[in-house]
Amino acid sequence: MKSKQYFYSLTLLMTFLLGSNFAFAQDKGAVIGNVQDATGALPGVSIRLEGAAMGTITDPSGKFYFSNVPAGEQVIIFSFIGYEELKKQVTIPAGDRVNLGAIRMDEASMELEGVIVQSNYLPSQMRALSMQKKGLAIGNVLAADAVGKLPDRNAAEAVQRVPGVSITRYRGEGQMAIVRGTPMEWNAMLINGSRLPAGSTYSGGTRSTGLDVFPSELIEFASVTKALTPDMEGDAIGGSINLQTRRMAAEKSLDISLGAGYNEKGQQPGYNFSAVYQDRYLDGKLGLIASASSWSRGVTQDNQNINYNYMVEEAPTYSISNMELRQYRGQRATTGAYLATDYEINEDHHLYARGTFNRMAEDYKTRQYTFHFDRDYAEMLTRRNDAYTDLFGGEVEGEHQLGKGWKLDWKGSYYETGSLMGTPLDNEYMDYGLPFTYFRQNDVSYGGRSNDGFKYLAMDSPNGVGDRAGSILPHNEVALDPKLMNLNMLILMGVEGREADQVFQMNLQNQLTENFKIKFGGKYRVKEHEMTTGQALYLSMAGLGIPGMPVYPLSGFETEALPQRNSYLREMGSPYGDVLLPHMTMGELDQTANWVNSPEGQAAFMDLTNTDNLLLSNTIAREQVTAGYMMGEWHINSKLDFVGGMRYEHTAVQMDGYDMDEEGQLTAVSPKNTYHSLLPMGHLKYAANEQTNLRAAYTRTFARPNFSQLNPSTATNMGQNGLPMVSGGNMNLRPTYAHNFDLMVEHFFQDIGLMSAGVFFKQLDDVIYTNASQEMVDGTLTTFHRPENSNGGWLAGLELAFSKRLTFLPGWASGFGIDMNYTYTASELEMPLADGTMVYEPLKNQPKHIYNASLYYERNGLMLRMAANYKGAFISEYRLEAGAAHYQWYDKNFMLDFSAAYSVSDRVKIYAELNNLTNSPLVYFHGVSDRPEKVEYYGIRGQLGMRFNLF
Repeated sequence: MKSKQYFYSLTLLMTFLLGSNFAFAQDKGAVIGNVQDATGALPGVSIRLEGAAMGTITDPSGKFYFSNVPAGEQVIIFSFIGYEELKKQVTIPAGDRVNLGAIRMDEASMELEGVIVQSNYLPSQMRALSMQKKGLAIGNVLAADAVGKLPDRNAAEAVQRVPGVSITRYRGEGQMAIVRGTPMEWNAMLINGSRLPAGSTYSGGTRSTGLDVFPSELIEFASVTKALTPDMEGDAIGGSINLQTRRMAAEKSLDISLGAGYNEKGQQPGYNFSAVYQDRYLDGKLGLIASASSWSRGVTQDNQNINYNYMVEEAPTYSISNMELRQYRGQRATTGAYLATDYEINEDHHLYARGTFNRMAEDYKTRQYTFHFDRDYAEMLTRRNDAYTDLFGGEVEGEHQLGKGWKLDWKGSYYETGSLMGTPLDNEYMDYGLPFTYFRQNDVSYGGRSNDGFKYLAMDSPNGVGDRAGSILPHNEVALDPKLMNLNMLILMGVEGREADQVFQMNLQNQLTENFKIKFGGKYRVKEHEMTTGQALYLSMAGLGIPGMPVYPLSGFETEALPQRNSYLREMGSPYGDVLLPHMTMGELDQTANWVNSPEGQAAFMDLTNTDNLLLSNTIAREQVTAGYMMGEWHINSKLDFVGGMRYEHTAVQMDGYDMDEEGQLTAVSPKNTYHSLLPMGHLKYAANEQTNLRAAYTRTFARPNFSQLNPSTATNMGQNGLPMVSGGNMNLRPTYAHNFDLMVEHFFQDIGLMSAGVFFKQLDDVIYTNASQEMVDGTLTTFHRPENSNGGWLAGLELAFSKRLTFLPGWASGFGIDMNYTYTASELEMPLADGTMVYEPLKNQPKHIYNASLYYERNGLMLRMAANYKGAFISEYRLEAGAAHYQWYDKNFMLDFSAAYSVSDRVKIYAELNNLTNSPLVYFHGVSDRPEKVEYYGIRGQLGMRFNLF
């Protein structure tokens, strides 16, 4: 109720101001228009009055509204990085405005030491640098052609080139983005300024949004904001990443791209297609943009997992419990469609509508071998992963000049992410799912053990007997035999996720005086979140030791050899070919899903499905956010500007779940929680000269708890020590808050480029962690696991960036250029152990070192680019009770990519892309880098194609 009253009060305030007489005086007027070049709208163009400090900039559509201009004859100056400065003599009518219409700016040919440099990609680079230079907030911008110059096929891989941004990978491709080393859910992922929902089955109930579903071809700009302004959503401690699609159509054109690809590891082909059409109708009043893209590629991944014993009473620390060898092989397809219209009712009123549909679909076959060294048996797992993630929705927005200098913009949007893992099933527990079949061979003895009878790495072995990392072998003394490998367990599993955001927002602004601009507005969002898991478990009665039960050996099924069997993990010397038995075919696998419910299957397998656990794991939530803000932009003098204000966000969330009592009975619960967030923000921008800015900012931001952490369901299970363990969520969690301090200096070169340096510090409060505590319950020591708010922590870092075209070099060498950036980050988080002892550790997923380096060459229609990305090691999983020596770490990673393009003519280009030239693996290790837990290789992939501009 309070949030609604606040929203109504804000609306009344806006109405009052609309009727007020804050307007510019009758001796002032306004200038409106739009700025373009040969390729379309120019955002971020500086527009100022000759002989005065006042000015404005163009918006992302190239439009501007320059108010409070003194009446009479004036000279308006238009400037943009890399473009010829333009002056317009204008007669400003008192109390009225003049429309300059479309204003054309042209690129400047840069003559430095006698060298003329002209490039097809310069306009894009100029747009991005101008938007960064004129922006109010601290951040970075990537433009469409800059994305295109890099061999990045999704939004995540594009933004990883920005200083301070790293990504996680899934199947070798970029997925989640991390800004300044903060947890993924501490960052806001936006599309056209609206929050992207996070309903993927891979998000696991977090607020993390995967960017791999969004094709890079649909992006016009990608902006990374690291210090927010009050008109931005405050739920972004690390920063916000805004993917801006095309908003306003230019002149008629049709661009088509066709490509073919290849994955050398799996020897799998692929293809890529995209098309963009745009035109204007009704004498230019109506614009239309339509685009579509499709990218299908084969993916093969070789994987080795090593599981070590720790905190296990019957096994020594660092002994190897088991080793898993997996091969993922299949097809991924990313498709996207986008439609946008803009309509100019008149020069004061514009309407926009945009809609998009994107799907990431995948169909993988997983074949796994597990060698259980502690228990002398081996397993084979065959499963299929048929899944998709959809991102779809749209928005309608309007911009209105209301008179007397007031501008109103509003937007209503709906975006939904839906995902499903599974295919239709005829099963009593679920309507969809995928079969997992486990075959087991007993009495498989293993050699290569230490003198205590356990398997180790040589570095951990009591007597030095063991394998070295990179060459860990099973040393099985009994060969794997399809006649002895019996079907032991069958699991059916399906996961469905959905998250939808309905948003309405509006903003009102006015240049009240020559030096002061006011802006305020509000936003109301309703979020629906659902994550549902279906699982059925069947165990072989013969495997349980029940006499007389039938057995089903692997030899009784149709099988097929492991693809690329003799080159599996070739990076380790392909040492496993002799133990990789053929697996059951995918056709046989699919049939087991229905066979297990047949009379024959029911007679041989015991149904051990626990429906209560499934209910406890589901998350269903509804969240309402009401927000309002007020801010001002002060032009203090010709060099100094201040932007500041306040944002308020009210959050109300309700979760549906179940509580399990000591007797195992479930009770439905629907707890609620509300909290208020007051977020002051201020930015100073000092222009030392036309090319150099010094920026400082203080902001307060926050991060809402994940839905999985709020889940009210609690469950009691028996731990490995045979004592009860109670786990569940915590509806009383508070958000994590941060006081953020930023300082940055940036210098923009006249011949296109940038050099910048910045430092940042974040004081963290109420950081959420998983607490483990122990209490005596009815005389039994019971362990409780639940998320709690810690006392706090901090995060600090340094960012450096340098981008320069080497135009000072002679002749053909002047086409070279370099892009480099480096980020150093350090952090500390305070967390208590079960006994009350405090430990201080860095944040998870926070690498100390990140750098990007690109060397490119552009001249006479030829573009070549080599791009490197490095991410240092970081903690990926705390194991607090076991100690820091047992933390899981993500190892340092270096990737090298290459791209090339050549303009055959003004309308035809050919291109080539190569990714992961170094075949860099993804590696997790246990405590130290010489003790691997997971190693994954993906191979090299590439594309070759052509781009056509048909008209």
